[in-house]
Amino acid sequence: RWGVDCIQRANMLIRRALLLPGAAVRSSTPRSFSTRAFAASQTAAASPWQSGARDGSVAARRGRALRGAGQVRAMAFGAEAPASVVDEGTKVTMGGTMEKTRAAIRKQADEGNDTAAYNLGMAYMKGSMGLEKDLVEACVLITQSADAGNHHAVFMLGIFALDGWGRDKDPVEARKLFEKAATHGIPSAQYNLAACLQNGWGGAQDLEGAIDLYRAAAAQDDMEAIIKVAHMTMSGLGTKKDFAAAAMLLNKPANRGVLEAQFVLGYLLINGGPEDSPVKKEPKRGQKMLENAAEEGFARAQYYLGMMHLNGHIVDMDIEKATELLQKAAVAGDGPAQWELSKLMLKGKGMEKEGREWLQKAANKGVPEAKAALLASGTEAAQKAL
Repeated sequence: RWGVDCIQRANMLIRRALLLPGAAVRSSTPRSFSTRAFAASQTAAASPWQSGARDGSVAARRGRALRGAGQVRAMAFGAEAPASVVDEGTKVTMGGTMEKTRAAIRKQADEGNDTAAYNLGMAYMKGSMGLEKDLVEACVLITQSADAGNHHAVFMLGIFALDGWGRDKDPVEARKLFEKAATHGIPSAQYNLAACLQNGWGGAQDLEGAIDLYRAAAAQDDMEAIIKVAHMTMSGLGTKKDFAAAAMLLNKPANRGVLEAQFVLGYLLINGGPEDSPVKKEPKRGQKMLENAAEEGFARAQYYLGMMHLNGHIVDMDIEKATELLQKAAVAGDGPAQWELSKLMLKGKGMEKEGREWLQKAANKGVPEAKAALLASGTEAAQKAL
């Protein structure tokens, strides 16, 4: 009777929210959670990144302003740029109107000023400063800057070569350019060269070399590099597997508000890591980390915290809170959250249509239970899966 009441209550909340399935934003390797197996599933997981939040082959890292399909990062007006860099395309340190500023920068670039050529190339790349986006012209200008000795331009040319921006794709050349820029201590170049070594782009795979480069960037306070070192340390890639060491590394980015770090550290503090690489449990602190990441919109944290409330794991059982969190994660495109939400709907009354829509979305994300339930739709096997 208690279980039926919970489901009916959850359905009421779902109706009240009137949430329809949203567009997928991020994908996740499926993970199944049930009331009986929930706690066990946490300790069985190799790492919280098992969900796909940071897969070395697909993680998007294009810098503070840009994101794309590859595991690389473009500096794009970041803190590492040379002096007088364009400020998001509308203002420069030189002052003056946009047209006069463009003319002045173009004149300096034509006269061989490497910083001016770099700035103008970045403006064409971004389509800023009143310019139309033109990757070919951007590549020409940034090449001019690199040839004049601008190390940041060398790094950016690596991005252009790797992705085929304004030129043919050439991962071998991209790797060489990243390496050249990395020798001058540019963190983003170190990060991107590490990504090439980790994934075998433009040359042989070298996991030990990759983690060394991530560490070099991390030593310069690069938060994403710190997270990469933690990920590889937890996975035993290029170094000995050590969850406790990874947890220590994650403290800095977590304390600085990096949501991914807060989620993973919260996970570790709650679950303690695997038996062969334990982490000291601090469940209250871990819960706080997860709650903060969830409040800031990190879908994995919303899903995980929702399941904690649904199952009374660490926190008090709270169906209302669980439903709210699962809805948010599902709308953000989290496959397992879509699966759990579909089960709540399909078990109740009057929500079958929405439940099937969420089920279809979860199946499209690759959640195996959702795919099985969809294939067996309307059969006894489907009811058992749900």
